[in-house]
Amino acid sequence: MEAAKERSDLGLFFVVGAEIVENEWHKGEILVERQGLAHPKYFFLHDNKQFAVLNWHRARLGTYEAKDFQLDLEITSMGKVITAKDKMSNLSCIKSKSLNPTNTKLSIQLSNGDNFTVKQIINHTRKYKFSLEITKTHYIHHLVNFQFNLQKTNSHTIACIDVEPIMRWEAEHFHHLMALVMSRIAFLQEHNKS
Repeated sequence: MEAAKERSDLGLFFVVGAEIVENEWHKGEILVERQGLAHPKYFFLHDNKQFAVLNWHRARLGTYEAKDFQLDLEITSMGKVITAKDKMSNLSCIKSKSLNPTNTKLSIQLSNGDNFTVKQIINHTRKYKFSLEITKTHYIHHLVNFQFNLQKTNSHTIACIDVEPIMRWEAEHFHHLMALVMSRIAFLQEHNKS
């Protein structure tokens, strides 16, 4: 049976017979708040409502959970690769050629073969010093912009994510991108020497 697709600002819907499956995504500003020290949890908030949580069970093992969605996360021993495994054991990953946060080349490879590029921008005059822009080769504008600092502060808010309206065309990858990139940011913040 062939599935019909309908795209909207609320997400991507797959219609198969009478069953409707929603792939939730959020447009606009998302704040990420950290709670805990030894095994931190990162809460993703859109319009002051939590829609996902990134939970680190151990130093290099974690889980990303959203409504009807879960990814198991693992960071390699050198921290250059972070993998995400879904319930069907499909692997997606974010790869870094360098651990140096000021000069890094990142790429995201999803289990279905889609690849995303990550452009890093450093700006010393803004609230957040680092910015990671996520895009695909055929888009002229970025899909998502993650803004963060490496230094830990007293604020519980550790990152601000701007999701562009064009992300609706990649809505099926929304949670993979959130999980992989925030795992990378959390790892950098935990291992920051400055």
